[in-house]
Amino acid sequence: MAPHPHAPERMSTGGRWLPPKARGRNCKGSTVAFYCDGQRSIVATQVPPQAQLYKCFSVYHDRAIIWTVGFDASQNHVGDGIDNTAAAGTGQHDSDDEDEDADEDEEDDSDEDEDEAAIQTPAIDNPDWTTLTFRYSNNYVSYAGQRLEQQRLCLKNQSQDWATQLLPDTYRAVSQTSNTRYGGLNGELPLLLALVALSIPARSVAQYLPWCIANPWRVYPDTQVPRASGCE
Repeated sequence: MAPHPHAPERMSTGGRWLPPKARGRNCKGSTVAFYCDGQRSIVATQVPPQAQLYKCFSVYHDRAIIWTVGFDASQNHVGDGIDNTAAAGTGQHDSDDEDEDADEDEEDDSDEDEDEAAIQTPAIDNPDWTTLTFRYSNNYVSYAGQRLEQQRLCLKNQSQDWATQLLPDTYRAVSQTSNTRYGGLNGELPLLLALVALSIPARSVAQYLPWCIANPWRVYPDTQVPRASGCE
C-alpha cells in the first residue's frame, strides 16, 4: 500500500509521518493469491469462488513505525476520513503579513469551504490508524495486534533470528534468553502476513511470500534486507 501521489502529507505535531485517512488516498499495490495446505504454500491463479474473507489489515512502515488498520484502506476512509491542513501539519499561515484584502477573501470564501467540508466529511467514523502493539502470553510469547498493552516483543530467544528481520528496532525485545522454550510470536493472521511481506523487497514479494509461509514459517534472508530503522 502507498499514499496516492496527490494526497497531502500528514504529519503529527512531533514531526512523525501519518498515513492518509480520506477515501481514495491509500492505493493498493499488486496482489498475490496463494494456497497453504499447512505444510507449504502454492501460488493460486485465482481465488476459489466459495472462498470467504477472514480478515483484512492495511499496513504501512515508515521510519521504524508500523501503522495498521483492520480493513482495506484503499476502499474505505480511515477514522473521520478527513485529511485537512491542520492534520497535515500545515495549518499555520506561511506569513503574518497578509493584507486586509486577503482577509476579506477568506471571509467571503468561508461559507463555500464549510459547504465543501460538509460534503466530504463521512457520516460514520471508521477505526483510525494505530501502531503495532503486543500482548504477552504463556512462555513469554508475544501476540501481535492493535491497541494492546505492550510496545515491544516480550522476550527474544537467541536462536530466533526472525525478530531482527520482521521488526524494526523499536519493536524488538530488550531481554534475551538462551532457553529455547521461551519467546515467540503469534497474533492476527493478516498482520503477521504483512510483517513477512514488509521484510521482502517489493519486487520479490510475489515470489518469496509463499515460500515464507510454510511449516514452520520462514523469513526472507536477513542478510538481504536488514530492517533496522529504515523506511518502506
